[in-house]
Amino acid sequence: MKAKKITSFLSVLAGVLASLSAAESAAASLGAPTLEISIWGIKQDDPFGVGELLNFATHVNGVNGVVEVREQIGVNTSGNPAWVIANSTEDGATFWVHVDTPNNYQRAVNYIGGRAHVDIYQSYTKDSLDAALNYTYTYANLLGYVNPEFGPGCRTGVTDCLQASMASWVEVYDSSNALVWFDTDAALIVSKFANPSFETTLIGDWPWVVDNNPYPVYVDVEAKLPGPVTQQIDLSAIELNEEFTVAYHLRGWAFDESSNVGPDRGTNVRARDPLSGDTGVGSTWDLTGLTPTNRPTVTAPIPEPSIWMTLAAGLGILAAAGRCQRGRAAGQ
Repeated sequence: MKAKKITSFLSVLAGVLASLSAAESAAASLGAPTLEISIWGIKQDDPFGVGELLNFATHVNGVNGVVEVREQIGVNTSGNPAWVIANSTEDGATFWVHVDTPNNYQRAVNYIGGRAHVDIYQSYTKDSLDAALNYTYTYANLLGYVNPEFGPGCRTGVTDCLQASMASWVEVYDSSNALVWFDTDAALIVSKFANPSFETTLIGDWPWVVDNNPYPVYVDVEAKLPGPVTQQIDLSAIELNEEFTVAYHLRGWAFDESSNVGPDRGTNVRARDPLSGDTGVGSTWDLTGLTPTNRPTVTAPIPEPSIWMTLAAGLGILAAAGRCQRGRAAGQ
Protein backbone atom coordinates (compact mmCIF):
# COMPACT_ATOMS: atom_id res chain seq x y z
CA MET A 1 0.00 0.00 0.00
CA LYS A 2 2.84 2.42 0.87
CA ALA A 3 4.53 1.71 -2.46
CA LYS A 4 1.29 2.51 -4.29
CA LYS A 5 0.94 5.81 -2.38
CA ILE A 6 4.52 6.78 -3.17
CA THR A 7 4.09 5.88 -6.84
CA SER A 8 0.84 7.84 -6.95
CA PHE A 9 2.42 10.90 -5.37
CA LEU A 10 5.39 10.84 -7.73
CA SER A 11 3.02 10.57 -10.69
CA VAL A 12 1.01 13.54 -9.46
CA LEU A 13 4.20 15.48 -8.79
CA ALA A 14 5.47 14.78 -12.31
CA GLY A 15 2.13 15.83 -13.79
CA VAL A 16 2.03 19.07 -11.80
CA LEU A 17 5.56 20.00 -12.77
CA ALA A 18 4.95 19.12 -16.40
CA SER A 19 1.90 21.38 -16.45
CA LEU A 20 3.88 24.45 -15.39
CA SER A 21 5.89 26.66 -17.69
CA ALA A 22 9.63 26.78 -17.06
CA ALA A 23 11.94 29.67 -17.81
CA GLU A 24 14.62 28.86 -20.37
CA SER A 25 18.09 28.53 -18.87
CA ALA A 26 20.92 30.50 -20.37
CA ALA A 27 23.76 28.54 -21.97
CA ALA A 28 26.56 27.86 -19.52
CA SER A 29 30.24 27.14 -20.07
CA LEU A 30 31.57 23.58 -20.15
CA GLY A 31 31.42 21.98 -16.73
CA ALA A 32 29.22 24.69 -15.21
CA PRO A 33 25.75 23.70 -14.00
CA THR A 34 22.42 25.12 -14.98
CA LEU A 35 21.46 27.41 -12.10
CA GLU A 36 18.03 28.88 -11.41
CA ILE A 37 17.20 31.03 -8.39
CA SER A 38 13.96 32.83 -7.62
CA ILE A 39 11.98 34.43 -4.82
CA TRP A 40 8.22 34.67 -4.30
CA GLY A 41 6.28 36.72 -1.82
CA ILE A 42 4.02 39.60 -0.88
CA LYS A 43 5.49 43.00 -0.17
CA GLN A 44 4.28 44.95 2.84
CA ASP A 45 2.83 47.74 0.67
CA ASP A 46 0.56 45.28 -1.15
CA PRO A 47 -2.00 44.21 1.48
CA PHE A 48 -4.30 42.52 -1.01
CA GLY A 49 -1.60 40.61 -2.89
CA VAL A 50 -1.85 36.90 -3.56
CA GLY A 51 1.85 36.16 -3.91
CA GLU A 52 3.98 36.98 -6.91
CA LEU A 53 7.31 36.19 -8.48
CA LEU A 54 9.46 38.99 -7.08
CA ASN A 55 12.70 38.15 -8.86
CA PHE A 56 14.25 35.40 -10.97
CA ALA A 57 17.65 34.61 -12.47
CA THR A 58 19.13 31.81 -14.54
CA HIS A 59 22.81 30.98 -14.92
CA VAL A 60 24.44 34.32 -15.71
CA ASN A 61 27.78 35.93 -15.05
CA GLY A 62 27.04 37.63 -11.77
CA VAL A 63 29.01 40.43 -10.17
CA ASN A 64 32.15 38.90 -8.64
CA GLY A 65 30.86 35.48 -9.68
CA VAL A 66 27.67 35.79 -7.61
CA VAL A 67 24.09 35.37 -8.80
CA GLU A 68 21.55 36.79 -6.38
CA VAL A 69 17.92 37.87 -6.22
CA ARG A 70 16.69 39.83 -3.23
CA GLU A 71 13.67 41.91 -2.24
CA GLN A 72 12.79 43.76 0.96
CA ILE A 73 9.20 42.91 1.91
CA GLY A 74 8.96 44.97 5.09
CA VAL A 75 10.65 45.46 8.47
CA ASN A 76 11.17 42.77 11.11
CA THR A 77 10.74 43.01 14.89
CA SER A 78 14.24 44.45 15.35
CA GLY A 79 13.50 47.26 12.90
CA ASN A 80 15.83 45.76 10.29
CA PRO A 81 14.81 45.00 6.69
CA ALA A 82 12.79 41.80 6.23
CA TRP A 83 14.43 40.10 3.25
CA VAL A 84 13.67 37.34 0.81
CA ILE A 85 16.99 36.30 -0.74
CA ALA A 86 18.33 33.49 -2.92
CA ASN A 87 22.05 33.52 -3.65
CA SER A 88 24.63 31.36 -5.40
CA THR A 89 28.14 31.64 -6.72
CA GLU A 90 28.16 31.71 -10.49
CA ASP A 91 29.24 28.07 -10.79
CA GLY A 92 26.69 26.80 -8.26
CA ALA A 93 29.39 25.50 -5.90
CA THR A 94 27.94 27.41 -2.94
CA PHE A 95 24.47 28.80 -2.36
CA TRP A 96 22.02 29.88 0.33
CA VAL A 97 18.54 31.20 1.06
CA HIS A 98 17.26 33.70 3.62
CA VAL A 99 13.61 34.59 4.35
CA ASP A 100 12.04 36.83 7.02
CA THR A 101 8.43 37.72 7.76
CA PRO A 102 7.66 41.42 8.22
CA ASN A 103 6.42 42.39 11.66
CA ASN A 104 3.55 44.47 13.07
CA TYR A 105 1.50 44.50 9.93
CA GLN A 106 -2.18 43.74 9.54
CA ARG A 107 -3.06 41.50 6.63
CA ALA A 108 -6.40 41.94 4.90
CA VAL A 109 -6.25 38.63 3.03
CA ASN A 110 -3.76 35.86 2.38
CA TYR A 111 -0.31 35.90 3.96
CA ILE A 112 2.67 38.18 4.41
CA GLY A 113 6.10 36.73 3.77
CA GLY A 114 7.84 34.83 1.04
CA ARG A 115 10.03 31.95 -0.07
CA ALA A 116 13.37 31.53 -1.80
CA HIS A 117 14.37 28.85 -4.32
CA VAL A 118 17.71 27.54 -5.50
CA ASP A 119 17.75 24.83 -8.21
CA ILE A 120 21.02 23.46 -9.59
CA TYR A 121 21.24 20.88 -12.40
CA GLN A 122 24.55 19.29 -13.37
CA SER A 123 25.55 16.28 -15.46
CA TYR A 124 28.59 14.05 -14.96
CA THR A 125 30.18 10.93 -16.38
CA LYS A 126 31.14 8.20 -13.95
CA ASP A 127 34.85 7.58 -14.54
CA SER A 128 35.50 5.01 -11.82
CA LEU A 129 33.56 2.41 -9.87
CA ASP A 130 34.38 4.21 -6.62
CA ALA A 131 33.25 7.62 -7.90
CA ALA A 132 31.81 9.79 -5.14
CA LEU A 133 29.77 12.98 -4.96
CA ASN A 134 29.26 14.59 -1.56
CA TYR A 135 27.68 17.81 -0.40
CA THR A 136 28.23 19.56 2.93
CA TYR A 137 25.63 21.84 4.40
CA THR A 138 27.25 24.28 6.77
CA TYR A 139 24.36 25.99 8.52
CA ALA A 140 20.58 26.00 8.81
CA ASN A 141 18.38 27.81 11.33
CA LEU A 142 14.60 28.28 11.62
CA LEU A 143 12.94 30.45 14.26
CA GLY A 144 9.35 31.30 15.13
CA TYR A 145 8.30 33.57 17.99
CA VAL A 146 5.18 35.24 19.42
CA ASN A 147 4.83 37.67 22.31
CA PRO A 148 2.04 36.01 24.34
CA GLU A 149 0.74 39.44 25.36
CA PHE A 150 -0.70 39.89 21.86
CA GLY A 151 -1.90 36.35 21.19
CA PRO A 152 -1.64 34.45 17.90
CA GLY A 153 -3.84 36.85 15.91
CA CYS A 154 -4.93 34.24 13.38
CA ARG A 155 -7.55 35.02 10.78
CA THR A 156 -10.83 33.16 11.11
CA GLY A 157 -10.40 29.61 9.88
CA VAL A 158 -6.60 29.75 9.95
CA THR A 159 -4.99 27.44 12.52
CA ASP A 160 -1.31 27.72 11.56
CA CYS A 161 -0.58 31.45 11.71
CA LEU A 162 3.21 31.49 11.57
CA GLN A 163 5.20 29.06 9.48
CA ALA A 164 8.93 28.70 8.90
CA SER A 165 10.19 25.84 6.76
CA MET A 166 13.28 24.67 4.95
CA ALA A 167 13.61 21.77 2.54
CA SER A 168 16.64 20.36 0.74
CA TRP A 169 16.44 17.45 -1.66
CA VAL A 170 18.67 15.80 -4.25
CA GLU A 171 17.69 13.66 -7.25
CA VAL A 172 19.85 11.47 -9.50
CA TYR A 173 18.71 10.67 -13.07
CA ASP A 174 20.47 8.04 -15.20
CA SER A 175 21.24 8.31 -18.92
CA SER A 176 17.67 7.30 -19.80
CA ASN A 177 16.38 10.18 -17.63
CA ALA A 178 14.94 7.76 -15.07
CA LEU A 179 14.97 8.80 -11.40
CA VAL A 180 17.26 6.29 -9.67
CA TRP A 181 17.88 7.95 -6.27
CA PHE A 182 16.71 10.84 -4.15
CA ASP A 183 17.13 12.10 -0.61
CA THR A 184 15.11 14.66 1.34
CA ASP A 185 15.82 16.65 4.48
CA ALA A 186 13.45 19.28 5.79
CA ALA A 187 12.24 21.08 8.89
CA LEU A 188 8.90 22.77 9.52
CA ILE A 189 7.83 24.88 12.50
CA VAL A 190 4.34 26.35 12.78
CA SER A 191 2.48 28.35 15.41
CA LYS A 192 -0.90 27.04 16.48
CA PHE A 193 -4.03 29.07 17.06
CA ALA A 194 -4.65 28.34 20.73
CA ASN A 195 -2.65 30.07 23.48
CA PRO A 196 -0.20 30.47 21.04
CA SER A 197 2.09 27.43 20.77
CA PHE A 198 4.47 25.89 18.25
CA GLU A 199 4.85 22.45 16.74
CA THR A 200 7.94 21.13 14.97
CA THR A 201 8.18 18.49 12.25
CA LEU A 202 11.54 17.10 11.10
CA ILE A 203 12.06 15.03 7.94
CA GLY A 204 15.13 13.08 6.86
CA ASP A 205 18.47 12.33 8.49
CA TRP A 206 19.89 15.72 9.40
CA PRO A 207 20.72 16.03 13.14
CA TRP A 208 18.38 18.94 13.88
CA VAL A 209 18.51 20.38 17.39
CA VAL A 210 15.20 21.81 18.61
CA ASP A 211 14.95 24.38 21.40
CA ASN A 212 11.36 24.94 22.49
CA ASN A 213 12.01 28.14 24.44
CA PRO A 214 15.26 29.86 23.37
CA TYR A 215 13.95 33.31 24.38
CA PRO A 216 11.93 33.08 27.63
CA VAL A 217 9.99 36.32 27.03
CA TYR A 218 8.33 34.71 23.99
CA VAL A 219 6.42 31.61 23.06
CA ASP A 220 8.94 30.39 20.52
CA VAL A 221 10.86 27.52 18.99
CA GLU A 222 14.15 27.21 17.13
CA ALA A 223 15.39 24.35 14.95
CA LYS A 224 19.00 24.36 13.83
CA LEU A 225 21.88 22.19 12.70
CA PRO A 226 24.56 21.85 15.43
CA GLY A 227 27.34 21.95 12.82
CA PRO A 228 28.21 21.05 9.22
CA VAL A 229 26.49 17.99 7.78
CA THR A 230 28.06 15.99 4.93
CA GLN A 231 26.03 13.52 2.91
CA GLN A 232 27.02 11.25 0.05
CA ILE A 233 24.88 10.98 -3.06
CA ASP A 234 24.35 7.33 -3.96
CA LEU A 235 25.78 6.60 -7.42
CA SER A 236 25.50 2.81 -7.25
CA ALA A 237 22.72 2.76 -9.88
CA ILE A 238 24.96 4.54 -12.40
CA GLU A 239 27.10 2.38 -14.71
CA LEU A 240 30.80 2.98 -15.37
CA ASN A 241 31.25 5.66 -18.09
CA GLU A 242 27.52 6.48 -17.96
CA GLU A 243 26.45 10.10 -18.07
CA PHE A 244 23.90 11.12 -15.46
CA THR A 245 22.24 14.24 -14.05
CA VAL A 246 22.05 15.47 -10.46
CA ALA A 247 19.35 17.95 -9.45
CA TYR A 248 19.72 19.82 -6.15
CA HIS A 249 16.83 21.85 -4.73
CA LEU A 250 16.87 24.19 -1.75
CA ARG A 251 13.75 25.97 -0.46
CA GLY A 252 13.20 28.31 2.45
CA TRP A 253 9.89 29.95 3.28
CA ALA A 254 8.44 32.08 6.09
CA PHE A 255 4.75 33.05 6.24
CA ASP A 256 2.50 34.95 8.59
CA GLU A 257 -1.24 34.45 8.02
CA SER A 258 -2.41 36.78 10.75
CA SER A 259 -5.03 39.52 10.62
CA ASN A 260 -4.31 41.25 13.93
CA VAL A 261 -0.55 41.31 14.28
CA GLY A 262 1.12 42.48 17.45
CA PRO A 263 4.53 44.15 17.44
CA ASP A 264 6.43 41.06 18.59
CA ARG A 265 5.99 38.06 16.30
CA GLY A 266 7.58 36.56 13.24
CA THR A 267 9.53 33.75 11.61
CA ASN A 268 12.77 33.51 9.71
CA VAL A 269 14.75 30.90 7.83
CA ARG A 270 18.50 31.11 7.26
CA ALA A 271 20.14 28.29 5.35
CA ARG A 272 23.59 29.85 5.15
CA ASP A 273 26.84 30.45 6.97
CA PRO A 274 25.98 32.87 9.82
CA LEU A 275 29.51 34.24 10.14
CA SER A 276 30.23 35.48 6.65
CA GLY A 277 27.42 37.92 5.92
CA ASP A 278 26.05 38.07 2.42
CA THR A 279 28.92 36.05 0.98
CA GLY A 280 28.29 33.11 3.29
CA VAL A 281 28.37 29.50 2.22
CA GLY A 282 25.14 27.51 2.22
CA SER A 283 26.36 24.28 0.72
CA THR A 284 29.57 22.97 -0.81
CA TRP A 285 30.34 20.08 -3.19
CA ASP A 286 33.13 17.50 -3.31
CA LEU A 287 33.53 15.02 -6.15
CA THR A 288 36.00 12.28 -7.14
CA GLY A 289 36.01 9.98 -10.16
CA LEU A 290 33.52 12.18 -12.02
CA THR A 291 33.77 14.51 -15.00
CA PRO A 292 31.29 17.44 -15.24
CA THR A 293 29.80 17.53 -18.74
CA ASN A 294 27.23 20.34 -18.60
CA ARG A 295 24.51 18.42 -20.41
CA PRO A 296 21.85 18.11 -17.70
CA THR A 297 18.83 16.18 -18.99
CA VAL A 298 16.45 17.36 -16.29
CA THR A 299 15.26 20.83 -15.39
CA ALA A 300 12.11 21.63 -13.47
CA PRO A 301 9.74 24.60 -13.73
CA ILE A 302 9.21 26.84 -10.75
CA PRO A 303 5.96 25.96 -8.97
CA GLU A 304 3.31 28.64 -8.68
CA PRO A 305 2.44 29.86 -5.15
CA SER A 306 -0.76 27.80 -4.93
CA ILE A 307 1.10 24.63 -5.89
CA TRP A 308 4.29 24.96 -3.89
CA MET A 309 2.74 24.29 -0.49
CA THR A 310 1.15 21.13 -1.90
CA LEU A 311 4.53 19.98 -3.13
CA ALA A 312 6.11 20.81 0.21
CA ALA A 313 3.51 18.68 1.99
CA GLY A 314 4.55 15.77 -0.20
CA LEU A 315 8.17 15.94 0.95
CA GLY A 316 7.31 13.61 3.81
CA ILE A 317 6.29 10.94 1.30
CA LEU A 318 9.45 11.56 -0.71
CA ALA A 319 11.54 11.16 2.44
CA ALA A 320 9.79 7.89 3.30
CA ALA A 321 10.34 6.61 -0.20
CA GLY A 322 14.01 7.54 -0.07
CA ARG A 323 14.47 5.68 3.22
CA CYS A 324 12.72 2.60 1.80
CA GLN A 325 14.90 2.71 -1.30
CA ARG A 326 18.09 3.02 0.74
CA GLY A 327 16.92 0.20 2.99
CA ARG A 328 16.30 -2.12 0.06
CA ALA A 329 19.69 -1.28 -1.42
CA ALA A 330 21.41 -2.06 1.88
CA GLY A 331 19.64 -5.40 2.12
CA GLN A 332 20.75 -6.57 -1.32
